Amino acid sequence: MGTSEEGRPKSSLAPFNEIQKKIFQPFFTTKELANGTGLGLSTTVSILQNHGGLINLESEAGKSTTFAVCLPAISTEPGENKPSSVAPQEPSVGKPLILLADDELAIREMCMLILESSDYRVLTAENGAEALALFEQLKDEVEVVITDMMMPVMDGPTAIRAMRWQSPDLKVIATSGLSKREITAGYGDFKADSFLEKPYTAEQLLKKVADLVRKK
Repeated sequence: MGTSEEGRPKSSLAPFNEIQKKIFQPFFTTKELANGTGLGLSTTVSILQNHGGLINLESEAGKSTTFAVCLPAISTEPGENKPSSVAPQEPSVGKPLILLADDELAIREMCMLILESSDYRVLTAENGAEALALFEQLKDEVEVVITDMMMPVMDGPTAIRAMRWQSPDLKVIATSGLSKREITAGYGDFKADSFLEKPYTAEQLLKKVADLVRKK
C-alpha cells in the first residue's frame, strides 16, 4: 500500500469511484447542508499518517464498506513482557504559538490536530471576542492568528482590527466559505496577511502558516 500523488491512500482492494476518490478530503460530505462537515475521515487519515499508518477502503454499492487500518508494530527486546516505560515528552515552549478562531467545533479540532502534528502550539476560540481575550493575555507569544470571518459575538474583521491596534505587526490568516472578493465587499479591507477559502487542505493551511512564521 502507499499514497497517491494527491495524498490520499491507494486501495489495492477495489477501484475508487468518484465519491470514493473524495471521501478523505477535508469538508467533503454527501450529507445535506448542516448535517455533516466531512471532517471525520480526513481527521482519521491525519492521525494515522502522524503515527506512520495507512487506511485502505473496500466498498460495494448497496452492500457494505470496509476500512482497513494499518499501524506499525512495536518491537520489544527478547524476554521483555511489556514495552519499556518512557515518560511522555513535554511540549516545548519554544514552538510557535498559533491562535485559531472559528465557531465550528469540527473545524477547530481538525485544524488544531493538523497544526499540532506539525510542531505548533495552538490556542482555540469559538468567536472573535474569545480570541481577543486570549490574545490580550498572550500577545507577546502569539505568532499567527487564523480567524474565520463570520462568527457570532464578534466577527473576524472586528477581532483583527482590535488585535492589530495592540500589535500592528501581527500576522493574520483570514478564512471563510465565501470568496475574498465577497468578504471584502461585505466587510471592506480586513487587513489580513493571507486568505484561505474553505474548504482548504491541510497542505494549504500549513504552507500559509509556515510562510508567515518565517516572516516574523
